[in-house]
Amino acid sequence: MEPVASNGGRFRKKNQKPVWVTPWGYPEAFLIAAALLLVGFALEWVIPGDGLSAPSWPWNGVIGLALLLIPLILHVTLSNHPIVRWMSQVPASMGAIAAVTFSVLLMGLFLQGQPSDIGWIDRLGLTRMAASWPFLLSISWFLFVLAMTTVRRTIHLRGRNIGFLLNHLGLWIVIAGGILGSGDLQRVTMTLSEGQTVWFGTDRDGRTVELPLALELHRFHMEEYPPKMGVLERETGGLIIGGEQDLVEVERGRTGHMSGWDYEILQFYAESARIEDRFEPIHDIGAAPAAHIRAIHAERGDTVTGWITCGSFNMKHQFLELEEGRAMAMTVPQSKRYMSLARLYTESGDNRMIDIEVNHPYSAEGWKLYQFSYDDRFGKWSPISIIEAIRDPWLPVVYTGFIMMLLGAVYLFWLGKDIGTELTQKTEGVDGHPDAPDGQAAMDSNSGSTERPGHTEKTATRQETEVS
Repeated sequence: MEPVASNGGRFRKKNQKPVWVTPWGYPEAFLIAAALLLVGFALEWVIPGDGLSAPSWPWNGVIGLALLLIPLILHVTLSNHPIVRWMSQVPASMGAIAAVTFSVLLMGLFLQGQPSDIGWIDRLGLTRMAASWPFLLSISWFLFVLAMTTVRRTIHLRGRNIGFLLNHLGLWIVIAGGILGSGDLQRVTMTLSEGQTVWFGTDRDGRTVELPLALELHRFHMEEYPPKMGVLERETGGLIIGGEQDLVEVERGRTGHMSGWDYEILQFYAESARIEDRFEPIHDIGAAPAAHIRAIHAERGDTVTGWITCGSFNMKHQFLELEEGRAMAMTVPQSKRYMSLARLYTESGDNRMIDIEVNHPYSAEGWKLYQFSYDDRFGKWSPISIIEAIRDPWLPVVYTGFIMMLLGAVYLFWLGKDIGTELTQKTEGVDGHPDAPDGQAAMDSNSGSTERPGHTEKTATRQETEVS
């Protein structure tokens, strides 16, 4: 546009549109996004509290339904209004995405869930962004704009819009289901003891929650990795780790060198008990691993022999003294896998033995039972098992959204491949027409019309634009 002089020699562009005059564009979109964030931070500043609580059923369902019905009503009744049309266009989408992205960036910049030493950071809700007003307003605006865009394509549904509908509606369902469903998510911790039936647990707030099932612990089982051994610096209380051979797994017959000493493991028991000055294998509560070690100083030739053990809750640890200030010690074995063998009782009449293992939950009565923890003071001999019961009724909704997005991606891939093949065939048909001389127009064999050079490329461009 050519600049024209006005207002004392200053220049302005012809037809420059003031802000807030329809049709709206990017300036209005980013101003609305900034306004929502500012209003959110203002509400955080004037309203004290520890953050917003997610609504539970049925109110979360009402909110989700409203976020879908309002865009549908607007499209049906005011589809030609410029602001309604703008809400389903790219500028509004970019503004909404920018607001949500800014909120997510703040989550990464500030430690979440921990109070800050700086007062204004906590007061603005920056340490609990997921439960703050700025995030609520920005994600609500994003879901509203996404619904407006989806409804616009759905009303005029065509074959090429199916992939768009699956992707965008699936994304809406994933985000809305994850956020709105968090109000119905329940996490209950059950503490099981052998021979006792437990049908209740405690939630995060310490409240007792009764469950539609009961568990009776029969046995807690743990498998451990072999213990390791190394040279202990008594002054610091830490192991000397400076090379690959300075911390090794304990196994019978193993030899090696560490911290100036050559060693040989003469005997090893995974479970043992101390009898006078030696250890003997035994399988009993409180048994601990033990190894008989012979160590020879690589330079002086000094030889020491003795037992080492990491001990247990009823057995004291034991070191092998090497020289002044140093001793050979055994580490506590790390758990490989642990599980609970329990009997399950349900309101529907089920009565069966089940295994609950880490990363292998058991489902019953709409709850998932996870092996959560145990009494680490006793290790593999723990008399209790801690089970976490989780109920998330909105999880199938979120999975449905993911499946829709996957189907949409597959559909768009198939559609793009089909359109590319069609355009290639059309282009080859024009360029290879036997009656078309070089540099002249080719006659269309079906309609008899002529096509100017480049016309096919423009048509293909328009088709690709419609698809996108």
